[in-house]
Amino acid sequence: MNRRLKVVLVALPVVVVAAAGGFILKVKASMRGPAPPVCRAPELARRTFGPPRQISAPGKGTYDIEPSAALLPDGDLVAIYNTRTGLFGDSWLESVLLTRDGKVTTTPLPRVKSQYFDVWLADGADGVVRAVWLGHNGGRPERDMEVGYSETTDGVHWTPGRPVEDDAQDCPGAMRGCMDKPMIVTAGGATLVFYYSEAKGGLRVRRSVDQGRTFAPSTAIENGDAYANVAVGASGAVYVVSQTGKPGATGHPDRYGDARNDVELVVGDHQGNFGKPARVSADDDVVPFFFSNPGVAVDEPRGALYVVYPAGPDHRWDLWLATSRDRGASWSRVKVNDDAPCASHMAPQVALDGATGVVHVTWLENRSGAGRLVYAACAPGGATCGGNEAVSEPFASFTFARHSPDWLGEYGTLRVDRAGERGVLHSVWTQTVDEGGTPTARIFHAEAALAR
Repeated sequence: MNRRLKVVLVALPVVVVAAAGGFILKVKASMRGPAPPVCRAPELARRTFGPPRQISAPGKGTYDIEPSAALLPDGDLVAIYNTRTGLFGDSWLESVLLTRDGKVTTTPLPRVKSQYFDVWLADGADGVVRAVWLGHNGGRPERDMEVGYSETTDGVHWTPGRPVEDDAQDCPGAMRGCMDKPMIVTAGGATLVFYYSEAKGGLRVRRSVDQGRTFAPSTAIENGDAYANVAVGASGAVYVVSQTGKPGATGHPDRYGDARNDVELVVGDHQGNFGKPARVSADDDVVPFFFSNPGVAVDEPRGALYVVYPAGPDHRWDLWLATSRDRGASWSRVKVNDDAPCASHMAPQVALDGATGVVHVTWLENRSGAGRLVYAACAPGGATCGGNEAVSEPFASFTFARHSPDWLGEYGTLRVDRAGERGVLHSVWTQTVDEGGTPTARIFHAEAALAR
């Protein structure tokens, strides 16, 4: 979060503001972003997914954003989301356990910082769900930053949070605004924690071989940026995709879309060793920074690697599925959304069904004029994607606003559960609802039955 807010603050005019209230108004105005394109395509029908359900607890925070979810061995879903009181107010993390019989249990995680962002969950073969997040004590740049870590085996009781960043390298001297957007995966018996380091100017990774009790010093992932995603293949190989600046580009790219932005992939192993980045996006793609967060899924048995990202001029972002059959050396691309190039399609989520090879994709969009979460299933190999379907009801608002009650967040979660006899696709996302006339972000869940 820190880098993304810092970009906005740097972009503000250099003026002396006499009152704090005036400064806050300038920051808030800058965070509304441009107006999304106005489109009037027909509403989509909901076919595959069941009815959506709000799972964030009403009334606890002013608004809720950016859920991450993982699966417990019995098929119960555990999620954590960020609940906030405002731009400069406090925030905390809420854990939600959604059982297979529909029961919802909400538990706040203990607070040791005043601000929380960017939670990320991973389930492991040992039945443990592990979480990381970004915490700090406010200020601009942020003070007392940490990458926090906790774990659970039941979705309700979490171990005490503790910092797992490499301060000596990545936040030296208690540097302010030093880190951003952590991620976590388990691979080959190791636990890997990723995060962006302002001090090092790129993505870093730390490795643990004792179930997260201790971590090795961090190492670099070349050219990685804060908006990133990670997936693990059947072999234990680790695939990291990120939105980053095009090599050799100069100036300050437009954060809402610029040909100087790239989507890149780097492949590594569970030892924490990563190779050179390969470009995924086309050379002339106009890629946004905000609301982009590309997704990655890997089907090693079928020899396919998938990346989903938004791109397009004038905030008319289409969603692209890029497919590689040579570990990222070359890519083919197909458009996922089936409407004309008018709307904004953003914040994609991707999940592979290993049983069938189908690639499932969800995203936020506004083709009908209202915001919605939309779904498509893409054929194994990525040659075609099916007709688009609604997952959610229409949103109360659809904007590019950030750090405000109608912020749609930068990401959500899409998870396939094929354990045992189960075949379920879970979607967890942020959408706005009308609360007393105010569009307010809340967390929702829906699920679909998967074909065998």
